[in-house]
Amino acid sequence: MGGVRAVALLALAGVVGLTLLVLGCALPMYGVWSPMFVITFYVLAPVPLLIARRFQEDMTGTNACIELALFLTTGIVVSAFALPTVLAHAGTIKTGAAVLVNIGSLVMFGTIIAYFRVHSDEDSGISVIHKSACFFVFLANFVNFGAIILYFRVFNGDDMNEMSLW
Repeated sequence: MGGVRAVALLALAGVVGLTLLVLGCALPMYGVWSPMFVITFYVLAPVPLLIARRFQEDMTGTNACIELALFLTTGIVVSAFALPTVLAHAGTIKTGAAVLVNIGSLVMFGTIIAYFRVHSDEDSGISVIHKSACFFVFLANFVNFGAIILYFRVFNGDDMNEMSLW
């Protein structure tokens, strides 16, 4: 019964994340569907770790294959949070849409990590990758949201509606 409950919670979390993403695109005040390209990053994020897991018989410890997979995964996750931020900075989407999409990304990447945790074999040593991936995802989120807050405080001052550096 625990496996069914875990899968149901993963499905619910995925639906919540995608709902936030769609809200960031479809609400009448935003109305731009450009942030939907973030779905590409959701699909690509687990691929390096899956490839490393497939080609490594022993996943304990660290080696070049695992480190490269973690590096590529971290780059994909940071890109997923950077895309809406850059689009908001360029004026393509509004700030509220970028925030909704980034919160949806946070939920989706948490769901991806939870999926790997639920479906991993404890004997395979994959837990080392999970701990590292969780750390890198948390670090990417922390840096991204810190950069957003810093951007608004430094460049926009009191006027939160204008996305210009000038």
